[in-house]
Amino acid sequence: MSDTELTSGDFTEAAEPFRLFAAWLDDATKSEPNDPNGVALATVDADGMP
Repeated sequence: MSDTELTSGDFTEAAEPFRLFAAWLDDATKSEPNDPNGVALATVDADGMP
């Protein structure tokens, strides 16, 4: 998957989301071998406050 594919169009509603995620995880594994599946989650309330 190229940068162009990720920046052009609406990739958030992919026809095959699991395939898209697999491509993202593959890219992450190549660039961050120590913890490629690490994530950060932040939530906010209705007013946008943490």
